[in-house]
Amino acid sequence: MKPVMASLKMLYGDKVQWHYHEFNSPAAAQVNKDFGIAAHPEIFLLDRQGRLVQKFAGVVGAYELETALRPLLP
Repeated sequence: MKPVMASLKMLYGDKVQWHYHEFNSPAAAQVNKDFGIAAHPEIFLLDRQGRLVQKFAGVVGAYELETALRPLLP
């Protein structure tokens, strides 16, 4: 997933707020519980109001992510 995310960040880095969450970190347990994170990787797309638009569990291709991301861009 790192290469896919890096390519999207290169394309949309200034238009998207990126947050990376370390799933296996002991400090992450509460966030994992709050967001229902059960797998690694998981990607969440939120709109400008912070509402969940789409959630991807597991490995996802760049095309699928970009297709979901484009309508959320300014």
